Order: sequence, then C-alpha cells, then structure tokens
Amino acid sequence: MSILPNAGILPPIPDTFDFEAWRKIPQVMDPTGQSLRVRNAFNCQVEVHNEASADQTLNCRDDRVAHPDVGPQMQAYYGYAEDDILQMVASQALCTSVGPLPVFILQRVELMRAAKADALEAGKEKSKAKPIQGSLVLHNPIMRVTGQQPDTMIPLVLLRDLNDSNPGQIRDPSHEYPWPKPLIRDPYVIRPATITDQDESDRRDRRAGRVLE
Repeated sequence: MSILPNAGILPPIPDTFDFEAWRKIPQVMDPTGQSLRVRNAFNCQVEVHNEASADQTLNCRDDRVAHPDVGPQMQAYYGYAEDDILQMVASQALCTSVGPLPVFILQRVELMRAAKADALEAGKEKSKAKPIQGSLVLHNPIMRVTGQQPDTMIPLVLLRDLNDSNPGQIRDPSHEYPWPKPLIRDPYVIRPATITDQDESDRRDRRAGRVLE
C-alpha cells in the first residue's frame, strides 16, 4: 500500500484529519518587483489551482472511498498594494491592459466601484434637497407679546385721501402735518381706552338700536 501523494500518509485518511486547515490559503507573497500584469497572470493560475484543490479536499472529506486523497496543497498569491487596487477601481482601461484579473480581485474592484457610485448618487440627492432651515425659519420675525399686537400700518396715500374727506380729523403719525392726531382705531390692537363724550353718545345710540349715518 502506497502513501497518498497529496496527504502524505497511508490510506485511509483518518477521521481526525484536519480538512479545514488543509484548505487554508497560505499568507500572500510580497511582490518583489513584479509588475501588476505579471502578478495578475500568476494569481489567476494560483486561483484555478486552489479552487480545484479545495474541491477535491471537500470530496475526500465527504466520501473517502470514491476520493481517497485530498487535493494538492494550497498555494500563496502575490499581494497588491492599496494603490494598485485604487488605480484599477478608477480605470477600466487599466484593468483591461493588466488583465485578466483573478476573480477575488475583480470582486473587490467591482464592490468598491459600486460603493463609490452609491456615494456619488447620495451626494446628488442631498444637494437637490432643500434645507429645512432655509425653508421653514422665518426671516426678520416679529416679536409677539401676549395681549398686544403691532399697530396696523396705514399708507400715506390713504391718510391723505381720508384727510380730503374728513379734514381736521386724521394725520399721519410719522409726519408732522398741521392737523390733529387721527382717530382711526384698529380692532386687533389693544390699547388703554380714553372715554370721550362722543364715545358715550355712540354707546347709547347702539343700545337704543339706532344706526349711525
């Protein structure tokens, strides 16, 4: 009975054999001057080898009669610098020129491109959204006091028109005209009332049901 070429032991492989450790890929090798194209080509070959080895090892684990030996030992890949990955993410033309890429590198490149595209799209949507502060916050808000409201602004043209129809009764409070202070009252403005004889006469007329002309 001969020794199994891959496992290096006599058959059958015992139940204590560590199949998971056998499928473990060794630590990556430092690229000692190899170009990106050379590393990609080498890693593509290693990837095919490791996939076939892992598949044979799993078959041996599950059925040692049909598959008495594990796969050959796993091989190490050449490593990549972070700049290598970023350059391939940024340029599809570079990927083509240094390709084909091993699947595990291609997957990483595509995931980084998708994440970059999502970030750009999110930035565009955020720039389109109208900021809440700019749309809901009032500019130059009016300070409100309980029980009080600001005086109603009366245009100067209206004051002059009223003066023509009622001379001597109305004047613009912001200008010094030679006629008395206006008697116009705003129903929404609360002020201390000054009771005059005319006020008492008006009240008696309203209580009596008479309509003032």
